[in-house]
Amino acid sequence: MKKTAQVIWFCLLGCLSFATAAQERVYTVGVANFQANLSMAAQLNPILKWVGQRAGVELVMKSGYNFDDMQRHLARGEYDFYIGFPSLQSMIRQSLSYKVIAALEGQAKSAIIVQYHSPYQKLADLNGHEVAMGRRGIFMANVVPMSLLLDEGVRVKPLAVGNQESLVTEFKLGKYQAVAVNLGAFKRIMGKNNHPYRVLWESPPLMNYPLAVRADVVPDDVVKRVQQAFIDMAQDAEGQAILERSNQRPGIQWKGWKVASEQDYQFAIESYQRLSAVKTMEP
Repeated sequence: MKKTAQVIWFCLLGCLSFATAAQERVYTVGVANFQANLSMAAQLNPILKWVGQRAGVELVMKSGYNFDDMQRHLARGEYDFYIGFPSLQSMIRQSLSYKVIAALEGQAKSAIIVQYHSPYQKLADLNGHEVAMGRRGIFMANVVPMSLLLDEGVRVKPLAVGNQESLVTEFKLGKYQAVAVNLGAFKRIMGKNNHPYRVLWESPPLMNYPLAVRADVVPDDVVKRVQQAFIDMAQDAEGQAILERSNQRPGIQWKGWKVASEQDYQFAIESYQRLSAVKTMEP
């Protein structure tokens, strides 16, 4: 009888361990290098912890040491989920099965900013000059402004900067006369230091950052639970409080999520396709 009880006990322990492992299955969440990784982690980790707990999984933020490194991880399919436009690039969509399941609430704008006393008064004045911007593949701070400049026939000398936080900081120090940025993030990082600048051009409002999943790797039930948790977060008192605390930091504003699909991002898909063959704009 005693031996039978021990067998039952070990079976129960095994079942409990299996259930716990299933409950705590770890999924990676890649994220574009919008800002320094420590700043991004401070904003995003509390959000991922809440979403993971609600979805019954563990979500772990993973990025690269810079944008190019992140792109390499993305191209190898190393992220189970991904936040940002790079998952919509032609080469990624052709080789991997990333599928958009949600969009960050709100809208975003791309912009070209110049120092207040710079000689640049219109886009044509930038022809042949340096413009600091995000690295190739960053949508708001590279793809959108580069598409505009192509349309306008303005050929600039693009200077790739690691992330937007660095770009804005160096702009404030006077290192760059012209920068291409995500306008909302630019203003938040600039803060209230009264540094004078001019908006030379800004895009119309665009759909905000997508949340994608690698559909061939993540089980459908997990996708549904994670998607629903992201969408529910802004409607939950605890979730809303976490979002508000994250948004006290400069950078991306996490306002909650809504259901979305690739159809909502055709403008981005087509922009990436158009620029995929364009290697440089230098004169």
